[in-house]
Amino acid sequence: MSSRGAPASTITASVEFASILRHAMLTPLSGIVLWCDMIRRNTPMSDSLDRALIAIDHSARAQVAILDNVVEVSRMQSGSTLLARSSVDVATCIDDVILQNVSVAKQREVSLRFAAPPGEMTVHGDPVRLRAALHNLVDNAVNNSPRGGTVEVRLDAIENSIAIHVTDQGGGIVPEALPDLFKIASLSEAGLMSRRGGLGLGLAVARWIVTLHGGKLAHKPNTPTGCIFTISLPR
Repeated sequence: MSSRGAPASTITASVEFASILRHAMLTPLSGIVLWCDMIRRNTPMSDSLDRALIAIDHSARAQVAILDNVVEVSRMQSGSTLLARSSVDVATCIDDVILQNVSVAKQREVSLRFAAPPGEMTVHGDPVRLRAALHNLVDNAVNNSPRGGTVEVRLDAIENSIAIHVTDQGGGIVPEALPDLFKIASLSEAGLMSRRGGLGLGLAVARWIVTLHGGKLAHKPNTPTGCIFTISLPR
């Protein structure tokens, strides 16, 4: 998915089309999420119906996340990504992401935990983009965890930086996939895409966003199984 050598007008049109597509799809998808929430809050129902509504809600949210990633990739290729920076409370940012994923984690019988030291920890960044990067990592961890597993998000302060660790107990990543872990998957990389889920955009977008903030996104195996993804951001 390279734009090298493409005319500027083509790249601009691609960014505009991705943004228009997201805007057009957001209204019906938001309606699905809203109605699922209203029905679950106000209607007595069986466990099976509740699980079905959670699955519908998650599918709609997942499509919104895919659209966001497609727009971000278009911006990456055009070099038009701009950050709307402000003071971001990282713990609050993580809380928002966990809230987005708690229903599907419950449905998959995955425990979703967040640990942070006392006190406020802030970075100068784009809160929307940082939430998007975190969502990609947490969603990936939940979807790749076995039933009964645990996903932990841990926030640490390290000298002049903040570290966010997302740990899962899934099957890990096969060694041959590691060199391309943060690359945008092409259609010929179907095997890699199936291990990542979705379009293979989430990890690439997460690393791009973190890099824009002057930070790093790294991976290492968890013990005995699973993955640990760590975001490091300057304070």
